Amino acid sequence: MTTFDDRLHGLVGAMCERCDKDGCALRDVPTDEWFVLDADRLAEPGGSRSCDCLLISRRSPRRALVVELKSGRSDARRATEQLQACATRVQALLDGEPVAAFRAVLLTGRVNSSVELKVLGRARVKFLGRSFPVTHKRCGATLAALLATSGAPSARI
Repeated sequence: MTTFDDRLHGLVGAMCERCDKDGCALRDVPTDEWFVLDADRLAEPGGSRSCDCLLISRRSPRRALVVELKSGRSDARRATEQLQACATRVQALLDGEPVAAFRAVLLTGRVNSSVELKVLGRARVKFLGRSFPVTHKRCGATLAALLATSGAPSARI
């Protein structure tokens, strides 16, 4: 049986220092506390679209975030599909690891239309047999602010 460390060692090429893409970023991610993975580097050629970043805490029990970055407007349905693909990938990576919390995050540069915001408000991502809402914030949000959001849907597992 492979361990989390074994699985992570195989992903060294996907490790990165920042969670950013095309002018949109999740800021102030302490890499001494979090593994930051570029999900594009994990994607299989011809595979389904994936989110932009995976964050997994270095300490157990693990905390995990899947992050989609859109510098402009986003398509809530497509972004949710991308977040779900990453949640499935993180679930496989964390197989057998104790998981304390999970969050799916969409960061956008512009405020979406009211229709898109309504769709996003109903968007859910499945992880470890549970359904989690998608957290929507503006590009440039900090990890600390995101994790401290009152009533945030990073439900404990």
